Amino acid sequence: FEYRAVPMAVVAGFMVFGEVPLPIVWAGTILIIGAGLVTVWREAHNRNA
Repeated sequence: FEYRAVPMAVVAGFMVFGEVPLPIVWAGTILIIGAGLVTVWREAHNRNA
């Protein structure tokens, strides 16, 4: 669950300090979330095989 640290830090920075993330941060967040979703999907798929 450590992969959630970066997206959560972005959200916390926005809520607490009003920081607006750069586009590269959004791209990285999307990649991290996407990788987590792919991992969950693959694990579920491997259990059914």
